[in-house]
Amino acid sequence: MTAAPLASYEFALDADDYVAFAMFAATRSRFRRRVGRLMALFAIGPLAVALDLALGIHPALYEEAGGIPGLIVLALAIGGFLIAFGWLTDPVSIRFEARRRFRDGSFAAFTKPQMIEISAEGMRFSGGASQGLTPWSAVVAIEEGTKAAYFFVNSLSAHIVPRRAFADVASFKHFLAHARAL
Repeated sequence: MTAAPLASYEFALDADDYVAFAMFAATRSRFRRRVGRLMALFAIGPLAVALDLALGIHPALYEEAGGIPGLIVLALAIGGFLIAFGWLTDPVSIRFEARRRFRDGSFAAFTKPQMIEISAEGMRFSGGASQGLTPWSAVVAIEEGTKAAYFFVNSLSAHIVPRRAFADVASFKHFLAHARAL
């Protein structure tokens, strides 16, 4: 027997919704994965200095750097610069890639009107990409972003429900409270 829906909302997604999701998902990534990426960027500094010395690209590097302490400082400076550069360019590259992916046609179905209904069984989506029921047991997290609510079904995929689908902020908060209660 199907449970009666507690709430039903209609919306269509656009590129800005997907970009906001991509930014949200990137910044909520697990600590270990983010630290691993930073460590890989930082490791390029010592590797670059070691390769330069081994290959003799700059033959006077050892003397110009002031010996071992200077090489260590140089390696740390290169690693620090790459971390800072990555931190500054990540938002731009994430937004660019998300817009490119959204516009390449694979998200065309999501731009069509779709509806979400929440009930005791789960979330039922219809229209847009497909129809289906996602049971609450398959939802690993319900997160609230500045532009939407995200119902994560794994660490990278989520159902996106934009705030504009609701009449006001109170309706959006009420929807999230119901979903979290279920």
